[in-house]
Amino acid sequence: MKENSHLRPEHDEFEQYSTAEASQEPTTGDFNISLSIPESIEIKMVDASSLADYEIWFFCSSIGFSIFVGFLVAYIQETSKEKEKLLLVSTFLFLAAFLFCFLMSLVKRHTLKKKGKTIKLKTSKVVEEKGR
Repeated sequence: MKENSHLRPEHDEFEQYSTAEASQEPTTGDFNISLSIPESIEIKMVDASSLADYEIWFFCSSIGFSIFVGFLVAYIQETSKEKEKLLLVSTFLFLAAFLFCFLMSLVKRHTLKKKGKTIKLKTSKVVEEKGR
């Protein structure tokens, strides 16, 4: 058992290294913060379910395009005439699936822009407090 003891990591207790007491107030000196705030903030509000639909169709179109390119490369590199026809048909099927998903994502994006609202918020001026 002692021969394998060098393989186990040592365990140190934190308390043995902590000699000073914790400070009640960590910021005892001056604490200066500078912020740059724009005059107004624009927020685009959209319907969350429409946004989810758009993301799903866009994801499906990206996957469909990747599969289409994979079958296209396989078709270009194929030397067997029997497999070439099957790969060509599969390539066109995945191209059609990609185009359908891509068009659906464009329709969903148009719907998002049409139904979305833009809210403009004006930021207030910062007042400097004196004293304390």
